[in-house]
Amino acid sequence: DRDEVMDLVKRAAGPIETAAALRATYTEVSEGLSAVGLTIGGSEALDDRLYIKQKGSLVYSEEELDIVEKADYRLGLMHSVNAWSGLLDSRLQTATRVLENGIGGTKAERDQALAGALKEAKESLRVHNSIFEDGTSKKILADIDKEGLPHDVSERRDELMSSCTKLLGVAVDSVCESAEAAVNEKVAAIRKGNAAGVVASIDGKVRPALEHLKKEGGPELTA
Repeated sequence: DRDEVMDLVKRAAGPIETAAALRATYTEVSEGLSAVGLTIGGSEALDDRLYIKQKGSLVYSEEELDIVEKADYRLGLMHSVNAWSGLLDSRLQTATRVLENGIGGTKAERDQALAGALKEAKESLRVHNSIFEDGTSKKILADIDKEGLPHDVSERRDELMSSCTKLLGVAVDSVCESAEAAVNEKVAAIRKGNAAGVVASIDGKVRPALEHLKKEGGPELTA
């Protein structure tokens, strides 16, 4: 177990080249440590938990405990990267589905597009603020960059905001198309009402005349 633990913490403390490698390293190391009873993020620091003496000597040397301490710190930062990346992935994927569905042609489809776009825009903005505007999160991001850990969280901020803009565009288009459809329906109703009114007006004038001719002995005429 001792050698296995040190192999894992050395991976976390060592160089990591890409954002994808960071997420893979975090997953593999955290799962590996958890399998031997060392869960990441506990109330006690990992190096304190491994400060073990047997027969008067340390199981892990002071030098090894320094590596463990560094690994524990970096794993905490990696956890944030991993969690935020998952949130960003989820929001961007959902937004893509909403945008691909489009507005639709019926009132029900437009209403659904409006509700979906507004809901997803709201969720995307919530995630944006929790990562990029929250004071604690901003400090963690700064620590991640200071430690030199590779990530694409900051770059994906632009993707998220672009997605929000498109979602709000769908919402506006849905409202505009619904308003246009409502106006067209109203105009059609007015035209239909006017036509019915003209027929009624003509009928009101012609029918009495026909009745009068009939009384005077004129030919049988029908309206």
